[in-house]
Amino acid sequence: METPEIEVMLAKLCEAFDQEAERQETLLAAVRAQTGAALARDINLLEDRTAAVSMLLRETVGAEAGRLALVRAVVAHYGLPTGDQTLSGLIAVAPEPWRGRMAEFQQRMKTVLAETRTAVGQNQAILRQAAK
Repeated sequence: METPEIEVMLAKLCEAFDQEAERQETLLAAVRAQTGAALARDINLLEDRTAAVSMLLRETVGAEAGRLALVRAVVAHYGLPTGDQTLSGLIAVAPEPWRGRMAEFQQRMKTVLAETRTAVGQNQAILRQAAK
C-alpha cells in the first residue's frame, strides 16, 4: 500500500504527463497545419501556424521543470538506481492505476513524436522545394 504522499505525487505526475501528451498532440496538429499552408503557398497562414508551433514549444519548455521535479520526487521515493531512472523504470515499480497511465503516456508520446518528426521532415522538403 502506497502512502498518501506518493499517491498525490503520482496523481500530479500522471496529470502532468497527460497535459504534455495533449500539448504534443496539439503541436503535431499545428505542424500538419504548417504543411497545408506551405502546400497552399499561403504565407500568412504559414506564419500563423509557425507562431502556434513556437508558442507550444515555449509551453513545453516551461512545463518541463515542474514535470521533472515530480519525476525526481517519485524516483527518490522508489529509490530507483541511476540506470532505472527512466519512464520505463517508473512504470516497472509504480502500482496501478499509475502504471497503466504512465504506460499509456509513454505509448502516446512515442507515437506523436514519431509522427511529428515525419511531419517536420515533410515540411522541410516542401519548403526547400518552394525555395527553388
